[in-house]
Amino acid sequence: MTSQAGHSGREKQQLLLHAISDYYQEQYQQACALRGDRPLPIIASGHLTTVGASKSDAVRDIYIGTLDAFPAQHFPPADYIALGHIHRAQMVGGCEHIRYSGSPLPLSFDETGKAKSVHLVSFSEGRL
Repeated sequence: MTSQAGHSGREKQQLLLHAISDYYQEQYQQACALRGDRPLPIIASGHLTTVGASKSDAVRDIYIGTLDAFPAQHFPPADYIALGHIHRAQMVGGCEHIRYSGSPLPLSFDETGKAKSVHLVSFSEGRL
């Protein structure tokens, strides 16, 4: 995607959101085609901030172009979506299959004393 002169900040944000969403959808469709009829899970990943994610002090506000947070409903219907950037392990948008892993060690003072975890996922017949 190339920025175009004359677009407002809001227009640029929407174009970027759609470009990222379209990319995830295209990759998901390719994965489905490769999977065929086999019972294999489709796992997506990303290093970005999603709408509603709970941050810590150590997470700097970073922007993907002008996009400050990606809406969870724009992810494809993958079997599991593993996310990074947010240091607190958590589900996204109340969806069990969309998660931030969190950092294994405290990375800021507000994370001191917070429990760290590892979330193991398993699949049966390609499903979480």
